[in-house]
Amino acid sequence: MATIEFSRQSVDDLRQIRDHIAQDDPVAADRVVLRILQSVRLFEQFPALGAGWRGDATRALVIPGLPYRVHYQINGDVVEILTIVHMRRRFPR
Repeated sequence: MATIEFSRQSVDDLRQIRDHIAQDDPVAADRVVLRILQSVRLFEQFPALGAGWRGDATRALVIPGLPYRVHYQINGDVVEILTIVHMRRRFPR
């Protein structure tokens, strides 16, 4: 079973997602963040769940039903969550 670690950037991303949605609907904001976290937890058992991203070690998983994509890398038994982006935004370099 893999261990999940969140980068500082991914934690900031989650906060920004929650804060942005909470301006209009705090309950929906909590549901969205929970849904993202539930999807990320799947990496514990299925680390290769996401597709390869741009031919490097980075992988990406689109969160079902939401316009968010989680970018991550697998390093042995550790899945590092790099960033979480709205699919209308460009992926940071």
